[in-house]
Amino acid sequence: MKLTLKSIFTLLFILVVIQSTVAQKATTYAIVVGIADYKYIGDLTFTVPDAKKVYAFLKSQAGGAVPTNHIRFLTNETATKANIMKEMNYIFSFARPQDRVIFYFSGHGATGFFCASDIRINGNEAENALWHDEIKDAFKKCRARTKLCIADACYAGSIKGVDTYKSVRQKGLGLEEKSAGIAVIMASKYNQTSGEDARLQQGFFSYFMIQGLSGKSDVNRDKIVTIKELFSYVWKNVKTYSKGRQVPIMFSNTYTMPVAYLN
Repeated sequence: MKLTLKSIFTLLFILVVIQSTVAQKATTYAIVVGIADYKYIGDLTFTVPDAKKVYAFLKSQAGGAVPTNHIRFLTNETATKANIMKEMNYIFSFARPQDRVIFYFSGHGATGFFCASDIRINGNEAENALWHDEIKDAFKKCRARTKLCIADACYAGSIKGVDTYKSVRQKGLGLEEKSAGIAVIMASKYNQTSGEDARLQQGFFSYFMIQGLSGKSDVNRDKIVTIKELFSYVWKNVKTYSKGRQVPIMFSNTYTMPVAYLN
């Protein structure tokens, strides 16, 4: 078959478009943290199973089939403050503007910080605390325009105080509401603990979050779970299951962000 100059240019144009589309395809980078065994403060029970289920979801088709080298999964002794920040900064550095980054944490938390596995509490001092400002900085440095932060954090023992809803909105873990595609979901209000349940073998919040991501929150049956659908499902079920003792909160500048694609 004889190719004309016009057909050659047409083929070249198609190849360029295909290559550009492949190059611009969005992907996900995530760090998933679950801590049950703490060195210096009280242990938790189901935080690692929570994190494992989140990791498995991200690896699934519904979660985007995120490649293994795009996820950092840290539990217990590997989830030190230094390691969490190192891995978070490293993995987020690969994200392009069209990509999505996710930070999930399940463990203890207190005013202004999450508790890494090597945290030490001395009166009002917290050594090796994973400060919200540090999470903020990691997100700010990241080029991705879609950012999701989910925290199933317990407030217990000698760790006193949590952020009020107002201060969570103001601090926002550094995820300003004017930014594009930002959502922050926390497992409970400022004056509540985040419960675990032996029957569920998970935390209340993470259990219903996984259920929602698996399709139970897809109220319009369009096979896409949005952040609004997910939060509405989680909020209702956690509040009901805990008899009002735990109520999740969210702030976001988008309600259409897709978080799961169902088969």
